[in-house]
Parts: sequence; C-alpha cells; structure tokens
Amino acid sequence: AVPATPEARGVPWHMAPPPAPSLQRERREQESDIKVALEWNSEPLLTMTLLSAHAHECSLDHALHQAVQSHHQDALRFLLERGASGLEEPCRGERPLMK
Repeated sequence: AVPATPEARGVPWHMAPPPAPSLQRERREQESDIKVALEWNSEPLLTMTLLSAHAHECSLDHALHQAVQSHHQDALRFLLERGASGLEEPCRGERPLMK
C-alpha cells in the first residue's frame, strides 16, 4: 500500500499539502469528465479528457486509442459518429484495435 499524505492538523486548508496521488481518484475524475463531455456533446472536452490520460511521450491526438484502451464504448462511439479517424494510426507501434 502506498502511504497517504498525513492529515494536516491546525493548518488552514489553503496551506495544507495536496493529497497523495491516487490512481482510483484519477480514474473517477476522468470518468466524471468523460460523462460531462458526453452530456455536453463536446468533442474538444472529450478529446482533452482522454488525452490527459494518454501516453505522456506521445504528442499526437490519439483520443480514439485512449477510448479503446479505457474500454469506454460511449466515448468511442461519440468520436466515431463525429468522423474521428485514426483507427489505423499506430501509437508506439500499436493500433487501437490491436490492444
């Protein structure tokens, strides 16, 4: 188990250290952001949200890759319905549907 940041006692909230990184919290936040993007029918917001979790060494728009990798069918459907391309474009040697 990863140690958590200790609770700040007697320190105003704006001076307390940030919480320790949490993969579960990051996934919940991303799910929430994807849900909002889909509700708003916002392709830019959805793309930005998906790319925030994409490989940091990759600077290309691989939102489709990330939608497939995260098994998010609604996001994938949304992008494809809006004409997103890139299903055949490799990222680090793999195409999205190879995963």
